Amino acid sequence: MLPISFALDGKSGVIAVKDYRQVPVIEAYAPLRAIGLGMTLKLDEEELFKPVTEELKIFSLSCRTDHR
Repeated sequence: MLPISFALDGKSGVIAVKDYRQVPVIEAYAPLRAIGLGMTLKLDEEELFKPVTEELKIFSLSCRTDHR
């Protein structure tokens, strides 16, 4: 079931799925009850986690140089 279907059913939440490109994404969904629609917001996991990944790389390099 697609996240927009959850929104149209009146549900809201966040889900990890693969999009039409088969790329892992995080997608938030919510109903817009006042106008009878649903809304989704999608972000590639890679883009979402990039700041954390970069910090972990820096931390990892820092740990390696401290132990030499």
